Amino acid sequence: MKSVLAVNDGSVYIRAGALGHGIIQPSRFMVAHLIERGALKEILTDYTSPGTPLSILYAHRRNLSSRLRAFTEWVTDLVRNNPDLRLPDV
Repeated sequence: MKSVLAVNDGSVYIRAGALGHGIIQPSRFMVAHLIERGALKEILTDYTSPGTPLSILYAHRRNLSSRLRAFTEWVTDLVRNNPDLRLPDV
């Protein structure tokens, strides 16, 4: 390619791809709705990038606060129930 489009905002990056300005490699959960609508098309599906681990860091305490416990359970359920957030089976 003779030109380069450089952006520093994920939404602009995705919008540029949806407008046909080139190939993008976003996290799938960010563009799943665009793929479903046909605004983006997946290519090179046999060559996916490795997933990025998600970690929740908190100060170690004997008793976990109810707010932190609720948050970690919510995030766990969110990831477990959304196929675009899970790592593919290997």
